Amino acid sequence: MLNNRVNIQNLSLSYKDKKILDNLNLQVKEKEIIGIQGISGCGKSSLIHCICKIIPTLINGNITGDIYIDDENMDDISIEQIPKKIGVVMQNPVTQLFFSTLEDEIAFTMENLCFEKSEILKRIDESLELIDMVEYRNCDPQKLSGGQQQLLVLACVLATRPQILLLDEAFSQIDQGHKNKIIPIIKDYAQKGNTVIMIDHQRENLNICTRILTLEKGNFIGNNL
Repeated sequence: MLNNRVNIQNLSLSYKDKKILDNLNLQVKEKEIIGIQGISGCGKSSLIHCICKIIPTLINGNITGDIYIDDENMDDISIEQIPKKIGVVMQNPVTQLFFSTLEDEIAFTMENLCFEKSEILKRIDESLELIDMVEYRNCDPQKLSGGQQQLLVLACVLATRPQILLLDEAFSQIDQGHKNKIIPIIKDYAQKGNTVIMIDHQRENLNICTRILTLEKGNFIGNNL
């Protein structure tokens, strides 16, 4: 039986007097790819930010309810340990790239988590092979195309082998060719027992999902699959 990888119970979020999420519940199992759709401003990104603890750690917000990752309450997980459990790919890859080579980008989080050097080098090799960019190892990420940058960010977050992948409009700025490279990586990642939650404005980008939920007025209004 598949286990609940993510279990959200009665989650509410507000900024000052504006309610964003209202008593929301969600359970996501291993191997699931969950799509979340809804109009701009409905709370999709805010939900992603709550799951990975960007809210309230980096963005202030009033939160009630509980989020469990593999039965562990997020309140008990330190921000430093998040990359081991959750990987996040944002809409604009440039905001997640900081170093002068692809190798350094992929190594960064693993170094912060005190991985052994031999393991870091091994995973760099595996990550570059995964995205078919071995020959770009010492290139400047800022000189890559937008699609290549998004592939690099995906490789960076998967290098720590988190159990959960959050995609926040990750396909919005890339062409079909790069989508065709990313989609098999996401499918394979889920099939290995991991969990994917993705949000996107374009319905066709959610076609890989096992379930699609619509967020409206702070809560889900139905399962569209």
